[in-house]
Amino acid sequence: MSVKNIFYNKSLLGRLGEQTGSYAIEEKNGQNQKVELRVGDVVSFYKYKRIYTKVVVKNSSKHHEYGIFGFGTNDLSFDKMTRVLSYEDLTEDILQKLQENLLSKRSSFAIKETSEREMTLGEIEKELGYKIKIKSN
Repeated sequence: MSVKNIFYNKSLLGRLGEQTGSYAIEEKNGQNQKVELRVGDVVSFYKYKRIYTKVVVKNSSKHHEYGIFGFGTNDLSFDKMTRVLSYEDLTEDILQKLQENLLSKRSSFAIKETSEREMTLGEIEKELGYKIKIKSN
């Protein structure tokens, strides 16, 4: 099975379309509707007396699994959050344009299709070159 992932340089930002469990408003046919946010959605929100437009990504934070790329607060609880573009329509060019003022020109975004592989513990250890121990949550 192949999936599309968002990368910033070599860092994985999440799987496009991954459900976050958080919601925003989206205007459809002149009506405001509540929509579930997904990784790769572009959202606008109000914070610090300003309006921001950013991309929903997966965090490495223990406290908030999902957040906004390039924004210090790592959660999805912002006032007046509105989805302005679905992850289905996100492109690398849009990602770069949204972050241009924050990042150097050397920074690069990529949306790559990758294949998921099923592996045994032994196969993983062979690939890594060392033994691992899997912890339970």
